[in-house]
Amino acid sequence: MYDEFGPEKITILSNPQVNMKSILVIDNSAYGVPAGGIRFAQNITISEIVRLSRAMTLKFSTFGLPAGGAKSGLIGDPLDKNRDLLITSFALSLAPFIKEKVYYPGPDMGTYDTDLERIFNIIGMPELTPRKIGLMIDDIPIEELFTGYGVVNCLDTILQYSNQNTKKSKPKIILEGFGKVGTSIAMYLRELNYKLTGISTIKGAIYDEDGLNIDELLKLK
Repeated sequence: MYDEFGPEKITILSNPQVNMKSILVIDNSAYGVPAGGIRFAQNITISEIVRLSRAMTLKFSTFGLPAGGAKSGLIGDPLDKNRDLLITSFALSLAPFIKEKVYYPGPDMGTYDTDLERIFNIIGMPELTPRKIGLMIDDIPIEELFTGYGVVNCLDTILQYSNQNTKKSKPKIILEGFGKVGTSIAMYLRELNYKLTGISTIKGAIYDEDGLNIDELLKLK
């Protein structure tokens, strides 16, 4: 769980009065304020958040960005009727870390832009919301765009290498999921002229042999 690069800090944050339990991991602050999303799920573990915080360190350093790696996890059901109460309690627990520039949170699985706005408003720092400091592009958190960019470029590199001695055309792509990361993958597939023919989510699926219109799908989200 530990190596010469981190994590620097593992903190358990809780409030028994509202049954709020959470984990904050600061992996590495060498390149700047550690940043990473808030994962909200029932089966979160410390080892998972440690691993994800390291992924953020690697992600930011790969792109040469002045930020360190971190991640936090709010343990619970994101559909809980007391969701707002849990988010409020979590925000108050995070406040000193955000104010002291130890951690900058973002959205992740189970959390949304509205949750981030709520957190920054609760701690009295609304000017730090991702949208206001330019960390959103087309309503997608910039860190999720990095993830999609990495996935698509890995795919493109592998295909170029495997097809270097052939004249195969680019394959058609079917995408599982159209959330934060899935959306960014679709956007970068479009930029590299891949044909996205299908998308499936927990709500259903859509398929078109001739290719889906990504711009229209983004408008419908």
